[in-house]
Amino acid sequence: MLKDFGNNILISAEFFHSPLGNNQFSHTPYRLPLLGACDFHRFVMADFREHFEVETIENFPLDVQCPIKARTIIYNGVVLKSTNFPANVRPGLWKASVKLFEVLNDKNCDLDVDIVIEI
Repeated sequence: MLKDFGNNILISAEFFHSPLGNNQFSHTPYRLPLLGACDFHRFVMADFREHFEVETIENFPLDVQCPIKARTIIYNGVVLKSTNFPANVRPGLWKASVKLFEVLNDKNCDLDVDIVIEI
């Protein structure tokens, strides 16, 4: 992150599933709500902190602060445990499409990140 993130940066996530693991993804009804960066961080820390082992992510802000100060966050080589997912999650490849964009700005600041997980 090259600048501070406040609620002027909106974040949303949609999830896709490839049951055969062949990268042919279908859109699922699962979503994370469209929220400002601070509200999204508060939501993730409250509901999903134990699932993503955020303590292993280098320089991840563990405290809920707003704005989130500019920093380099390194999420590399983290293995998620299968127990972090509900038993009813279907096997195959899952893709989370995370979108960030800045509101009320004349400059385009969109960012799309795709994360693929095999279950």
